[in-house]
Amino acid sequence: MSPSGFPVFSTASARVRSAVPNPPFERMNIVTKELIPDRTEDTISVALVFNDDGASKVAEGKMLTSRVMDGVYCVEYQDPEGGAKKGAHNAGRNVHGDVTHLQLIVEGGFHVGIGRDLTPHHFTAPILVAFTDADGGGHDSEVDHGGCKRVYMQRKGHLTRDMFLCD
Repeated sequence: MSPSGFPVFSTASARVRSAVPNPPFERMNIVTKELIPDRTEDTISVALVFNDDGASKVAEGKMLTSRVMDGVYCVEYQDPEGGAKKGAHNAGRNVHGDVTHLQLIVEGGFHVGIGRDLTPHHFTAPILVAFTDADGGGHDSEVDHGGCKRVYMQRKGHLTRDMFLCD
């Protein structure tokens, strides 16, 4: 419950409401007398590896966590050995059609070769790397020598650049 006695709908609103008694954005529908929930949402830093004109590219920004996680159907903890390499490959489709392969880096990091010449791009915790480059030349990868702890997920549908939030 918030200081004014209304139920709290999100962690973000709980932080704000505990600091400010009776904030002005707490609203109630006059007709139904129901509290209108706070739509504040958490965001996550995302590096999106996508295909553009036959070559993989990377774009980074923030997305709504709820939008990224919507459609996740497979979650697996991974602790690949330091120095492990995987040659050029794509973020392939499966029985669900287009999927986004997500890797939430918890500790350590890895390099991903991007573009036609597979230029190395380094990702370290904390970031979510999203792979949607199902077509084209793909990307390669190499785990840092110190290793990498990550959570691998598959999500139905592709995340796209238009899902990035404006600053």
